[in-house]
Amino acid sequence: MDKKTLLSKLNEVVPGAVLRKQRMGRSEMVCLWIETKSIQRVAEIIKQDNEISLDWLENLSAMQIGEALVFTYVVSSWKFGSTLILRGSADINVSGGIVSFPSVTKTWPMAIAFESEIEELFGVSFQDGTLHKKEKSLLLHGWVGFPLRKDYVFPKQVLGISHCQQVTSNV
Repeated sequence: MDKKTLLSKLNEVVPGAVLRKQRMGRSEMVCLWIETKSIQRVAEIIKQDNEISLDWLENLSAMQIGEALVFTYVVSSWKFGSTLILRGSADINVSGGIVSFPSVTKTWPMAIAFESEIEELFGVSFQDGTLHKKEKSLLLHGWVGFPLRKDYVFPKQVLGISHCQQVTSNV
């Protein structure tokens, strides 16, 4: 995948979508920060374009940095063996509110599991995807809140199980 071709196509089809281009750490891998409202369109383009063909979502993760959730997509091409990192972010309400973010499940169906996990652990509602809302949580049955958020206060007990041990000292 030619970096210049990728950027020129994205800038042509979705002007303003690419906020910043950088290397990923010390590697030569390209990392593109994408405007949140353009995530779905960028995903479609990089998968469907025959010269780019990033058809496999290897990973989708989220992390909280300050007042924002940062989403990192690692996408690869079976055809070309290339990999690209996409990043997007959303402001959060640190008082525990739900964060809305675009879904990429229509482009990469394998995102369903990733988005489902992020939904439960960070309190994200993925919009306009194929993710079906579930009646019960998959990971955190009986848990209240979003435990990977920085403002989460862990309860002393969950389902009758204490997560704190009493420490005794012989000193």
